[in-house]
Amino acid sequence: MALSSSEFLAMSWRNGKCAKLSLKDGIKTNFNVEEKNMATDSGTLVSFIPSQEVYNLEPIKINIEDVIKMCRDWSYLMKGIRFIVKDEVQNKAYEMYAKNGIIDMLNDSSKTSLNKKPLYIENEENGIYVEIAMEWTNSREEEWHVYTNGLENVEGGTSLTGVKTALTNYFKKKIKGEAAPEIIRKGLTYVINCKVPNPSFSNQTKTKVNTPELRGFCQKATTKMLENYERRNKEEFDKILDLLLKEVRAEAAAEKARMQILEASKDIENEKKKKIILADKLKDCQNHGYDSGSVLAICEGEAK
Repeated sequence: MALSSSEFLAMSWRNGKCAKLSLKDGIKTNFNVEEKNMATDSGTLVSFIPSQEVYNLEPIKINIEDVIKMCRDWSYLMKGIRFIVKDEVQNKAYEMYAKNGIIDMLNDSSKTSLNKKPLYIENEENGIYVEIAMEWTNSREEEWHVYTNGLENVEGGTSLTGVKTALTNYFKKKIKGEAAPEIIRKGLTYVINCKVPNPSFSNQTKTKVNTPELRGFCQKATTKMLENYERRNKEEFDKILDLLLKEVRAEAAAEKARMQILEASKDIENEKKKKIILADKLKDCQNHGYDSGSVLAICEGEAK
């Protein structure tokens, strides 16, 4: 951002001091640290004007909605930090703050939660930090959001795989039968927030994380979260389990009905094929077998 701005200013307040950095066309024009008589609050201000020389292929147009979404996501990922976006063109200001982090992200969803208290865990080990929150909702769709070091991974990756594996393994034991992983996650909304030193991604746009350690780490954390929730919120957990059992039974009934329709369609097709090869004067036998009372009559005239 600094190198592609005609003017760039960054100010940071910490411990009674203020550090200020000014750049013009990517070149430093001023840097100083001053003592400030200020409250205990700390913060950072970033102001910039995009360079028309750098972005010379088309007119500069900043989508303020994209900036707001980015800061809103960061407020969920870094709970307790307040973000203020000022649009100097429209003379408007937008404030984003999430006291409870990614749990607030679930609460701000338009969906209705089926479990009153969301599932949540945060864990740190060997320099890897993971935070997971989830809830089952009245929606029929699965929805997930994956972040690594503040970047949204819209294609998921190893952290998402670890969470899905843990969910499948845990609930298959509880349901005690065959249950498709998609059925277990139907209506589930969840957020995965990871911080990893030197993460690796599958592409330049970083839409999919492939750090190998994240799979096992997130699977372990999710299993622990489910165990804790079942132990501490048994009534809420039983509601979730009852919902999943109903989904499994409904899917089994739908599959059975689907097979019956397919078999019936097959029988109808077979009957049609038989009738095609029959002569016009003959009728197909409806009752088969030695004891059916059927009689084969060969005679002249129209069949009645």
